[in-house]
Amino acid sequence: MYRARTLLLLFVLAGLAGACSVVMRRAAVESASNKVELAVDADEVRLLASAISGATPESVLAALKDAGVKGIAVTEPLLEDMLRAGRARFESAGQAQGYVIRADTAELEAAISRALSANGLSARPAYAGSGGTAPSTRLEPMLAAKVPLGFALTGEQIAYFQRELGLDVIARAYNFPAYSKGGFGDVCAEIRQLGIERVIFAADEVAGWRGALDEAAEALQHNGLVFGSIEFGKQKGSDRLERKLDGKFVRVHSISNAEMANYQPSEAVERFVRAARERNIRILYIHMLTTSGADALQDNVGYISDITAGLRRSGLEPGIPGTMPDPRPRDWERVLIAVGAAAAACLLLEELFALSAVSLAAWIAAGAIGLAAVSFAGTTGSKLIALAAALVFPTWALVRCARLSYGGGRDTGIEMLRVPSHYLSAITLTAVGGLYIAAILTGRAFMLHTDGFSGVKVAHLLPVLAVLAAAVSGTLGMPTAYGLWMAAARKSLRTIWDSPVLFRYAIVGLGALVMLMMVVLRSGNEAGVGVSPLELKFRAVLDQVLYVRPRTKEILLGYPALWAAIWLARRGERNWSRVLFVAGAVGLVSAVNTFCHIHTPLAVSFVRVVNGAWVGALGGAVLVWIIRKAAFAGPEQTH
Repeated sequence: MYRARTLLLLFVLAGLAGACSVVMRRAAVESASNKVELAVDADEVRLLASAISGATPESVLAALKDAGVKGIAVTEPLLEDMLRAGRARFESAGQAQGYVIRADTAELEAAISRALSANGLSARPAYAGSGGTAPSTRLEPMLAAKVPLGFALTGEQIAYFQRELGLDVIARAYNFPAYSKGGFGDVCAEIRQLGIERVIFAADEVAGWRGALDEAAEALQHNGLVFGSIEFGKQKGSDRLERKLDGKFVRVHSISNAEMANYQPSEAVERFVRAARERNIRILYIHMLTTSGADALQDNVGYISDITAGLRRSGLEPGIPGTMPDPRPRDWERVLIAVGAAAAACLLLEELFALSAVSLAAWIAAGAIGLAAVSFAGTTGSKLIALAAALVFPTWALVRCARLSYGGGRDTGIEMLRVPSHYLSAITLTAVGGLYIAAILTGRAFMLHTDGFSGVKVAHLLPVLAVLAAAVSGTLGMPTAYGLWMAAARKSLRTIWDSPVLFRYAIVGLGALVMLMMVVLRSGNEAGVGVSPLELKFRAVLDQVLYVRPRTKEILLGYPALWAAIWLARRGERNWSRVLFVAGAVGLVSAVNTFCHIHTPLAVSFVRVVNGAWVGALGGAVLVWIIRKAAFAGPEQTH
């Protein structure tokens, strides 16, 4: 049995070697991708300049550039913009010919004509009146007014931003429901000819979202344009366009003017910096704090300077981002990770059920062959291996920790070191599982959050339930043959069912159930339960003090409970230690879940786990002190 266990540990180490090979490559990519573009809106700059005596858009932009701004977003004009400005008007051309559109310049008329013609909206034949041929359409004026006119009309402004101010121009292009493939392709070609490389779509939809996303993606890629996907923007079609572009895009974060009403400037600064530091955001689209008042320019310059300083403290630099390389794992790395995960599963079974050598060999063969085969099943296979690692490693770490902790001893001398030793070994083993997940899911699509870990709620629930089952059966920390394990579980359940429930146990049980439900409901990117204002303030304090905030359920519940459980187990107390081991499983599950957020840079995930471990240890020491004072820990052993 010793040889079999040693072989399994070697397989786990081989899987770790494969995982480290991947994560080192991924870390290099993340380290090199450290340019973050701070961009402002051209219309807001003009509005700000108009409100300041003696200021011009150029002088305002020069001040903002000194503060760290690298880009400026120019929005594509619509026909309705020209109508409102009095630069264009509709004239009836008769029922048969529709409407003629008159403009105040030949350039504007040409732009309107190109936009209508490219999308098949021009009337045929073209209308020729006393003023010569003019753009015409049979489309109703209310609908025709929504036609985007392209960027040629803003060409001089764009050239000034680029050549005189040295700013990167971002095109805010509109979608138009009647866009033809050629129509949007012409817009993309025009954008590229103007020297623009990045596109962030305006309004609430991306081009082609009504059934033409393939054509939109092809037009962007053909013209070498990089799509900017707005985080939390919920633009229609954005997620599907991301997938069609195969990760060749950049992530954008912005705080809308409506949202800014709920933020202090310092809070908005922290939100922008955290988005870039922790979620691979590479364009910060910054709306002005204010566009009125004598100190408006200084307020906005200070605001942007604070964001720039925060980025630099995080190891990031203002600059022009590129698309991210794809450091996905190689076949041999995937196989090693899969076999390592299978070996860890066998070690977990051996910890729980004291398998015979024959049974263990059978499980090794089945697990290794099965997961190795799954590793070649593309993205689905990677997700299955990641889910297996998320289920196995925290459970194995906790059960192993319980077995070592129940070895006995007194809290004197060198024995006191066993509590932190077992505590850290459980977290370390869990982090190994996190590395497996971080490696097997490495890839541009996961790192940019186009795809993600599957089974978040299952990964939160099943390990805790497995530990709970072992605790209820009385076999936690004591490997037991499967038949005896089941018999013990049935006996314990009958005893619990037939026993009167004391009020204190009912309260503890109900509280534990509520906490477990909260952990599950609040897991994942779309949590079913919101966060209270008090907790938000607590998180903000942790962010400021610790640079990377550890997870609340780790430092307030899981890790203190784990520390206290180990301490109680070393003193021979079993009832309360089992309860606390179950709570401790929540912390380990949370730690492995940290690595499931592949869009978070690895360095941030490591710091988060380390911060959780030491802060949780302090919480554990406090909890042990409370237990001592309450005299819960007695010398007798209760089996």
